[in-house]
Amino acid sequence: MKTFALGLVAAAVTGALLTHPAEASVKQYSHPCQGVSHCQNEKTDGEEWMVMTPKKNWKKVIYRFHHLTKQARSVCGSGSGTGKKLHIAMILTAPGSSKSKTVEIEASGRTPRKDCF
Repeated sequence: MKTFALGLVAAAVTGALLTHPAEASVKQYSHPCQGVSHCQNEKTDGEEWMVMTPKKNWKKVIYRFHHLTKQARSVCGSGSGTGKKLHIAMILTAPGSSKSKTVEIEASGRTPRKDCF
């Protein structure tokens, strides 16, 4: 019985060790189109990404958008210290179509003044 209990504890510890690094290995992206073919993107004003890509790519682009690096997520928002959460909006448009989709993520803060315009 002791051997069985020790085996369960060892399995639990090994399982915890194996799942921990996987969480830390989520890839971060510097822009929503990174690694996506037929995708054009532009950060228009520090708070909005404009993305033009076929509709079949939307899920990939949204995934990358939600996994941007901290630097890519930062914005030049006005009104810091007001308690408002800053958001970055991404507008996805399919080329040659009127279909579009808007997605938002919470931003991480302000960028240095030199990066704002």
